[in-house]
Amino acid sequence: MSINQGQITPDNGVAFKDETLRLVPAQSLTDAIAVMRQLRSRVKFTGVSLKATTYTATLAVGVGYVPVGRSVAAVTLEIAATTDRFKIGAAIIGLSGTIDTNTGLATVVHKAITDNLEFSSAYTINTAAVAGQFWGAFRIQMNSAGTISTRAVSQDQVFTIQQDAIDNCPAAASNMVDLGTITIRSGSGIAFICNTTALTGGGVTVNYNGKASGFTLVTTGALAPVAATLVQGTMAADTVVTTAGKGTLLVVRYTSDGSFVQGDLTANVSYRPYPLNSEA
Repeated sequence: MSINQGQITPDNGVAFKDETLRLVPAQSLTDAIAVMRQLRSRVKFTGVSLKATTYTATLAVGVGYVPVGRSVAAVTLEIAATTDRFKIGAAIIGLSGTIDTNTGLATVVHKAITDNLEFSSAYTINTAAVAGQFWGAFRIQMNSAGTISTRAVSQDQVFTIQQDAIDNCPAAASNMVDLGTITIRSGSGIAFICNTTALTGGGVTVNYNGKASGFTLVTTGALAPVAATLVQGTMAADTVVTTAGKGTLLVVRYTSDGSFVQGDLTANVSYRPYPLNSEA
């Protein structure tokens, strides 16, 4: 008789996967990535621990995941060298929902700092140039090839409150990586035209709302090593990870000061398929 996932009980160790990951951190780094690998199915994280032979000073290690459609680190959006355009101000590692034909998983996209990016259309704000200042919001997104594009709720926008513009801004399109929004308030009584009107001066106000990091800890906090001691993490209340489209990233990252010393540092991560027998 064949055995399938629904016949295995949650406390049956046969379903568990334990990974021991050797970490070699460097000094004076914040949220530096030590490990990235993709998950092939929906999982529940069940344990995280650290072990170091020696340790002094300050090092914090976080184990978590990044879902499809998000980026590993926070996105930096800013004005470009050509002032009617925008810029990706820091390199991006994101997960597009498009399936990679080699891995069968969501495509990992690496995007370098990129200047002089155009809006996808000559969108306008207050095209009628009526009295007053008005807001528009534009979704910034990236496909599996690293191509940046934008979306807007309409070709012309006339929101009097910035939050209304943000609330009406469309989400990133299917299979895209969400990079955040750019919100623009037109000059008084003046039409704003994307790719023509400068994003600075002329009474124009611009806010670059880069998307926050998609990283979520699976423990209640980052872990600090203790010399010659197995440090067990306290698991967060919800450690079930849905791998929509397959390929959620398992990520281990760390923050260090300039004087820490560690020897033989390893992280152990345990997880299992979800759901198993009797789980909804």
